[in-house]
Formats: sequence, structure tokens, C-alpha cells
Amino acid sequence: MLGLDPSNADAYHMLGAIAARERDYGEAESLLKRAIALNRRSPYFRHSLGNVHRERGDFNAAANAYRDALRLDPRLAPAYLGLAVAERGLGRTQEAVANARQYVARVPGDAEGHAVLGASLHDLGELQQALEHFRMSLRIDPGHASARHGIARVLLLMEQFDEGWPAWLLSVANLALPGSENARALFESKRVDVYGTEGVGDEIMFASCVPDLASLAAEVTLHCDPRLVPLFRRSFPTVHTSGMVKEGARRTIGIVGPDETHVLASFLPAYFRSGAGRFAGRVPYLEPDPVAVAEWRRRFAALGPGLKVGLSWRGGVEPANRARRSIALAELVDVLKVAGVHFVNLQHGDVGAEVDRFRQREHVPLHGWTDANPLIDLDFVAAEVAALDLVITVDNTTAHLAGALGRPVWVLLSRVPDWRWTMSGEASSWYRSARLLRQREDGQWGAVVAEVATSLRAMAAACRAEANGT
Repeated sequence: MLGLDPSNADAYHMLGAIAARERDYGEAESLLKRAIALNRRSPYFRHSLGNVHRERGDFNAAANAYRDALRLDPRLAPAYLGLAVAERGLGRTQEAVANARQYVARVPGDAEGHAVLGASLHDLGELQQALEHFRMSLRIDPGHASARHGIARVLLLMEQFDEGWPAWLLSVANLALPGSENARALFESKRVDVYGTEGVGDEIMFASCVPDLASLAAEVTLHCDPRLVPLFRRSFPTVHTSGMVKEGARRTIGIVGPDETHVLASFLPAYFRSGAGRFAGRVPYLEPDPVAVAEWRRRFAALGPGLKVGLSWRGGVEPANRARRSIALAELVDVLKVAGVHFVNLQHGDVGAEVDRFRQREHVPLHGWTDANPLIDLDFVAAEVAALDLVITVDNTTAHLAGALGRPVWVLLSRVPDWRWTMSGEASSWYRSARLLRQREDGQWGAVVAEVATSLRAMAAACRAEANGT
């Protein structure tokens, strides 16, 4: 077609759409921009470009393209849906809800539209409304995966465990398994293989159910992230523990024989934490290496008298989620200036420049050791955490590690946190040693930081009084 008419905008648009379907997004973007240059009045071209940007994870460019499309044609319903997804990816929750509502008003019978609106309302904390739209999505399309998962997350966030855990099982894997009230039918006297397919923090949290499982099953094999193997082997001596590659592996999940069951680690809470009362006996369940703990205590003692407090301030992987969970180190300055405290950097990853700027500007030490790297030796980091007096962290793996080790941990949470932390209260269902400190307004950490600083001053004063014998 282009050979006949190189100025044919529709041809460039068609070829761009083909490239996008083949996931050649660079080529698709180039072709679609050429189509737009030839015909600047087509909203469809800009909508297609927005889709390409969205697939590439460039939500800002996607939002601009969708807005351009809607300026040209405010009736173009799919552009509202695309804009809602892009705004949600940018963490602009109010805008995401508004645009998802615009789409659902125009296309009320679309399951994806209700699922996107449900997810956006969840982010906003409008949980009952979120449930309504997730359920509407499932009425339209009973197999809609993100709606299933959304229902489970909202119910668990609301502490409605009786409904939440069965919904969770359906969202994780739609298998014919016994109900969450009947763990014995699935596990008793069976050989059970457990596969940890989630992130390391999730694997640690779900491992709280391993002792319950081991008390029922004839034999348990726990397949986990290789970095967790030394820690899990020490902590669960009656369980066979092995490292596994998560990406690309094929596994049979379900009842695979009369005496054998394979489950994901994320299934376990549905059977062993099926109601609030099932959390009552929670105790520390990870055992650090005592030799490594002694080494860390030696290092911390060399810092001098006072509390030894670990600090971690970034969490999440996906950009919008990371932005919600994380706090800039500079915002923690009032905490880091509390007298009588030695702070230990537990934030790993690309934070060197941020730490250097903070040290130079505030003249506050933040101690760190190069051999404490969870990507290389998570067991050694677990010992580091176990040797601290307190951990202050956002929602990340460090929070789970400290809680599972039974160390005092203050977890700084966004106003609408991940489902495991529920919506209210200072106590954690999962970790007895955790204290939850919550934002009162989206994105506003000031009140949380002030509460942490006040509590830490009191703790440091008590430590000094104890040291002085007063």
C-alpha cells in the first residue's frame, strides 16, 4: 500500500497496529507518529499511539496521547479507559477514577472497564464501591482474572477472611481444591510440595504457615528463592528445602496423586489463616545464624552506646506502587537526628547517591557494610536485622524479615496499604513484633515521621535511663 501512496496515513496506522500486535513497539511508535504527521485530525491514530506508550510502560506519554485523542473526539470511549489505566500507572488516583467512570458510563457492558474502575477505587480507598465494580466485571465475564484478584485483595484488606481466602484461592489458581476450611483433606498424611512463586517478602510471610503444614503432612518439600534456602533450612528442620528458578518453570499444581499434593506458597494462608483467630498464636518463626548474629553485635557495639536502629525507605517494584510505598530519605531527617541512636542502612539497591547527598547536607551518619547485600547473602542480612534493637521500614522485604525474626519493627504504610496490612490499627495480624504507622492522607508522610521521631526519642531516653541505672 505504501508503495502506491507513501502519503497514505491510514496505511501507516494499519502497519503500526500490526507492529504493536507483534510487540515491536519501537517500530509501531515510529509508524503511528508518521500517520499522525500525515493526518493530525484523527483521534484514532493518537489513541493507538497511547496504547503503544502504555504497553511500553511510558504512562506519561500514553496519558498525553489519550488526552489528544479526546480533544479531537470526546466521544471516543476507549480513550477514556486507556487514560484511566495511564493515570493509575502515574499514581493519579482521582483522575483514574474519573476517566474510568466516563468509560463505564459509555460502555457499561465491558468487564475490563469495571475491573479498571474497581482497581482505581481500591487505590482511592473506596473499598465497597471497588467490590461492586469487580463483581460487576465478573458477572459480565466470569473468567476475568484481574477482577477475581481484585475481589480477593479488597476482602482481605477489609479483614473479611471467610470470603477473602476462598476468593484468593480462585484468583491465584482456579483449581478444584478442597475449601479453605478443610486443610486436612488436602494435606494430612500427604507428601506436599510447596512452590514459592512470589517475591522474597511474600515467601517469608507465607512461610509462617509452614510449621502448621508440617504438623499435618507426612513430608513437606519447600521450593523457594535460592537466597532463602539457608535461612529456611535452619528455621524448618523437618522440612526439605531447595532453591528453585521461578522464571519459565512449569509445575503441576493441585492434587497429583492419592498421597501427593502440590501447592503454591500463596495457597497456605487460605488453609491455615482462615480467620482472625488463626493468627492468635503467631510467634517468630525464622532462626538467624547465631555466629553471624554475634558478628553483627560486635560490629554494632563498636559504634558506641545507644540504640542500634535499621532503616529502609523504599519499597515496591511497579512505579506507581513504589511511589506510594516509598519515602525520600530527606523526609526522615527528624528521625535520623534523634539523639542516642546509631542508624544502620538496610536499604539496598541504587541508593548510594541519595545517601551521600543526605550525609553531606545533614551531617548525620548512616552506617553500612558492603558485605551486607541481600542479593548475594540474604542469610547474613537476616543476622544483621536480628542483631538490631529496632527496624524502621516502609512496606518491603525488610518489614517481613524483621517481623518473621521477631525483632521490633515499625512499618510505615501508605493510606491504602497492601492487603496484608489491613486498613486500620497498629497491630499486624502476621507479625506480633510489628507496629504499623499509617498515613492519614495520600502521599503525606509528615505526621507518620513526626510520630516515629517522638516514639524513638522516648525509646532512646528509656535506653539511656536503663544504661545509667535510673
